Amino acid sequence: MTVKRNWVGQVSNVLADILKKSEQDAGCPAQTTQMMTGEPWVATADNLTVRQSARDRALREIRRIAVRYVWGTPEVVLWLDVAKVESTNSLSDSQVEQLLARMRLLDECSKNDWEPPDSPAAP
Repeated sequence: MTVKRNWVGQVSNVLADILKKSEQDAGCPAQTTQMMTGEPWVATADNLTVRQSARDRALREIRRIAVRYVWGTPEVVLWLDVAKVESTNSLSDSQVEQLLARMRLLDECSKNDWEPPDSPAAP
């Protein structure tokens, strides 16, 4: 058990050193951490920094709604396919706003047990 803990601790230390070195080389800890994690926020030992642009807040809300429901991720993937882009970061600002509006509508429908307005009519 002690050997396993030591090994995990050594790996953790190596990874922390790599991240610290990357941050020093880049000259910007926030930028390096975001490049490594793909997240629009940065956690360090001292603080948690969250970008507060309208676009970043919208993308976070889209992500929160998408993970809440079974239909969430497929809906986002559908939007990415229609826009012919690889990620939500590649969407234009207007596309992000449209996707957020759609996700909010579907979220509201799910919460109230309503059918989405564009669903096929019941027979």
